[in-house]
This record gives sequence, C-alpha cells and structure tokens, in this order.
Amino acid sequence: MKKQLVAVNNLDSYIYQACATIYVTKNMILTSGAKDELKKRKICIVYGEAPSDVDCTTVPEQTETASKMTDEEDRERLFYGIAAMAKEELGIDDPEILKNISIKIVDTLRKNI
Repeated sequence: MKKQLVAVNNLDSYIYQACATIYVTKNMILTSGAKDELKKRKICIVYGEAPSDVDCTTVPEQTETASKMTDEEDRERLFYGIAAMAKEELGIDDPEILKNISIKIVDTLRKNI
C-alpha cells in the first residue's frame, strides 16, 4: 500500500478542525514542514487512527487560530486531546472511560487554573 504524503500544501484536508487535531496513521508520512505548521497553529498531532467516537469533521476551508477560539472551544479541544492521548498512550478503547477521564481532567484543570 502506498503511503500518503502530508505536507504543508495538503495539510488542511487531514486536520479535524473542530478539535484541532490531526491523526497520523501508519499509512501517512508527515513532513517536517507540516509538523512545523501544525505546531505554529497549535494543532495536536496524534499518531494512530482517529477514534470512532470523536465528533469532529474535516473542514479544510475553516482555519482558526488559537487566539480566535472561545473558552468553550478550548475546553472541547482539550477534552478530545485528552481522550486521544489516553487512547494512544494507555490503550483505552472504551468511549465511556475515555469520556470520564477527559471530564475529570478538564474539571480539575478548570478548578485549579
């Protein structure tokens, strides 16, 4: 199977804009320029398949900067980022457990920051 090259010029078609995340599968090659652009845009890079329970859609025409995001969008992005990290790093696949972990972490951060 041929790998997909993800570069700066086609990057937007792979980003889940609603949660500011890109899922890089084993069939993709992410260029260093694309990595730099993702870091600049504050897009979370997750190596692995996108979870089936993540309610994000790819919308290439809409590119938001972090400074334009509302507090609610920031919390949602954090929520999905935590879920993606728990799935990738801890191997948790149960959507309910991922949801509970994310809620607890976001609530704890909100109370302490």
